[in-house]
Amino acid sequence: MSKKPIILGGGLSGLSACYHGDGIIYEKNDMTGGQARSYKSDNFIFDGGIHVMHTKNKYVLSLMEKLNVDMDIRDRSAWIVSHGKMTRYPFQANTYGLPINIVKDCLLGFVENDFADSEKINNYKDWIYYMFGKGIAEHFMIPYSKKFWGIDPEKLTTE
Repeated sequence: MSKKPIILGGGLSGLSACYHGDGIIYEKNDMTGGQARSYKSDNFIFDGGIHVMHTKNKYVLSLMEKLNVDMDIRDRSAWIVSHGKMTRYPFQANTYGLPINIVKDCLLGFVENDFADSEKINNYKDWIYYMFGKGIAEHFMIPYSKKFWGIDPEKLTTE
């Protein structure tokens, strides 16, 4: 009887678990790769999901190279428009250039965070206040979350 671990799913996590733990993968599709796979149909190539990996982990990068994964490596340069100004993303680390009253609200809200009791986190909105303070929550995270998810963060769980 085999004592190898059983791995359900051949996505990136399943493939990594098998590579590192010599397990047996059970995949419901005819190809591994999960959301990172691409497939061809009628001379078109379709991606299962977005093919982006945000890591600076040297081991992960060396493993991808060792496995001969064809990667297009780019430096990330993400920007957002906030309060009429272009600012780097993530917002909470890049408030310079914003109106001084916004910067003040964000810094003071973070330092003087009144939402420091994790027991009071009932939804995503509470978590935003808990993590970032009032200024960053109200000037960026809550409006961004509403736009990104299309729903009030108060209606989202943190699960």
